[in-house]
Amino acid sequence: MKVILFIFVLLSATSCNSFLDEKIFTDVTTDDFYNNEDELEAALVAAYSSFQSVNYYDNSIFQVADLSTDMLDTRYGNNVYNKFNSSKDHNQYKVFWESCWFANNAVNSVITYAPKAVMSDDIRNEILAQAHFLRALNYFNLVRVYGPVPLVLKAVSTVNDDLYPKTASLDTVYTQIIADLQFAKQFLPQNNETGKIGRATKGAAMSLLGKVYLTYAGHRKSDDGSTLIKGDAKYYNLAFSQLDSVVKGHTGTYALFDDYADIFSKDTESGIEDIFSIQYKQGVVGAGASGGEGSLKQTHWAPQYGITHSAYATYRVVPAFYKKFASIDKRKSVIFLDRFIDQDGVLRAYPKTLSHPYVKKYIRDIREGGIGGFTNTSARDGEENTIILRYADVLLMHSEALYGMTKSITTEAIWGINEVRKRAGLGGLNLGNIHTEDQFIARLLDEREKELCFEGHGWFDYVRTGQLYKRIKIPTGSDPIKFYYWPIPSIEINKNENLVQSPGW
Repeated sequence: MKVILFIFVLLSATSCNSFLDEKIFTDVTTDDFYNNEDELEAALVAAYSSFQSVNYYDNSIFQVADLSTDMLDTRYGNNVYNKFNSSKDHNQYKVFWESCWFANNAVNSVITYAPKAVMSDDIRNEILAQAHFLRALNYFNLVRVYGPVPLVLKAVSTVNDDLYPKTASLDTVYTQIIADLQFAKQFLPQNNETGKIGRATKGAAMSLLGKVYLTYAGHRKSDDGSTLIKGDAKYYNLAFSQLDSVVKGHTGTYALFDDYADIFSKDTESGIEDIFSIQYKQGVVGAGASGGEGSLKQTHWAPQYGITHSAYATYRVVPAFYKKFASIDKRKSVIFLDRFIDQDGVLRAYPKTLSHPYVKKYIRDIREGGIGGFTNTSARDGEENTIILRYADVLLMHSEALYGMTKSITTEAIWGINEVRKRAGLGGLNLGNIHTEDQFIARLLDEREKELCFEGHGWFDYVRTGQLYKRIKIPTGSDPIKFYYWPIPSIEINKNENLVQSPGW
């Protein structure tokens, strides 16, 4: 059988005919590969690499989850997520869908062929646990963005495989996500060995499982897309159990940095607050081009004033969101780039000489005043990681899960929120000002926005809590729950008669 070793293409180009068409880039066969630990490890590296794509965690995830909120804007007028475009044919919908399935086949190749490798069972199980974690993360994205999707659990490598899988129910997909994370929890290490920074750990699996349970307990569309429904409240209990174990059982492993800026610093970004991130690296052979390890984030987020090596100025902050931050909030100067000297020596400052603030989290290699000397060698040679799970997120989810479980607004329920606020230099929430569920959820989302903005959470948070249309402005006359899912690209529906469009689309 022919199989792709390092480049997995699950979804076809427009000219291909089947839903799971793939392009073969090598003549190596599965009989020749996956035979030992080194080869299985190489396949796992390829699986991790599939999450680095600019059409996945290096850029597109921010379009899906942040550009679709009222926190972020773009200087380009044609982004479907920002404009809530009802067209199902736009390329921005297509590339995210494709990237998810590209990653799924990469991960499934590890899981499918691991049993044939000659190696110790302990090492095999750890590699399998990494792959199961990645598959759970990928399917969690698919099911949150599109709703019910096909459940493909084996590598697709020949035309004899099922290239037209049927859409599975939402419950079936969530059951598999949970099973994958339970397996991962069992066999992942407590901590990563030197040289394996960025790999999933037991704490990462528990944190993600807590978020999965929290989401499963939350709001979503009914299968027919006609109404908004809520999951079983028992999943709040399961979410709290996982998150509380991360908080209490990993003392010394995870904690908040004292300084918010350390989350995004080159020297500390994989430190004590980081639970799981997609890693990028400067200067690796091929960086800045296909096959490299560099990130494009800084180029996308930087303003076009000559203070970075490259700048597309794709994203900019919505001024109203910027104004929500108190002047004493220690996060403000870390999150926002609102003042700098451009390449011509001109001071640029919002609101006088900048129309919008910019996001500073991913702009690391700054040289003001036209002095040059950038460390980046190309637009794609950044080293800014994409954070998927960090301890502050766990603390905020801890509060959300405890409230969901007890429906009581107590000191314990707001403890996680107040820990995050304390680091920001703010006082704790006043219980006397929070009386109803709506008030609690509003305060929770306020805190999640300020702490986790531009990290791929906003839209997912709004959907889970049922607050999407209270938090964003949508086109007048739109279906009141339409954008609780995004559409599967029409071209994929046309290829596979077994594929069902996202509910409500």
